[in-house]
Amino acid sequence: MFSSARFENVGLRVRLPRLLADRLRAAEQGDVEGLDEDVRVLLDDVTSREVGVFLDGTVVEADWQDALQLADWGSFEG
Repeated sequence: MFSSARFENVGLRVRLPRLLADRLRAAEQGDVEGLDEDVRVLLDDVTSREVGVFLDGTVVEADWQDALQLADWGSFEG
């Protein structure tokens, strides 16, 4: 299972394994003991069984139809 954040204006969704997100939130609250090992185990698990997962555990998805229609280009005058 993944937690996700949507960036609707550019048609992007970024996902992070829910267990990893939960562990990082616990670390933010001060529970840092064993964090390195926990993160390694969680990343090894997700990257070994999920297709399209970056080594840091993230998945980036785009609605290419919307993204390609976005007028985010132009000339630079500097």
